[in-house]
Amino acid sequence: MEENAEEGVVVEVADLSDIDNSETLELIEGNPSGVFALLNEECVVPKGSDASLLDKMFANLLGNKRLKRPLRNRTAFSINHYAATVSARPRPSPNVSATNANGSNDSCTELASSVA
Repeated sequence: MEENAEEGVVVEVADLSDIDNSETLELIEGNPSGVFALLNEECVVPKGSDASLLDKMFANLLGNKRLKRPLRNRTAFSINHYAATVSARPRPSPNVSATNANGSNDSCTELASSVA
């Protein structure tokens, strides 16, 4: 904004006060079955996998109209929010829990950040 003012560029500030993002926040951050909670659970269960994460997501969160499963890519999910639809696809890993034994997994962190 300061840069625009210095250059004499007038930019209208968007009024986002009418946007209710609570459904999206509940979908992502909700406990015990939001995307982050399910992702955390899947990272510590024996034989956790990307496929079982998606299965749990769609079994537990199907009632949230913001979550969609793309028709052309059954190994992905999309979250619709006020700005756009964000799609994510977990990277294939045969055993999420084995790669997450140290408590931190780059794949899980990357997936979580791609959703947020």
